[in-house]
Amino acid sequence: INFILSSGGQAVVEENGYIPLDDTKAYKSSVDSGKIVVSGSSSVTPVMEKLIKRSL
Repeated sequence: INFILSSGGQAVVEENGYIPLDDTKAYKSSVDSGKIVVSGSSSVTPVMEKLIKRSL
């Protein structure tokens, strides 16, 4: 969630035709590794896949 709300995440959101947040900050990871599980609406799957790739 923190990455999605960051300036990098919001750039991906905007690149995919969604409306980005205006006031965002750079993302700084608090962990070295982990697992991302995406579930929910299939309408956001394409942008979620791009967010995952960008966050790595």
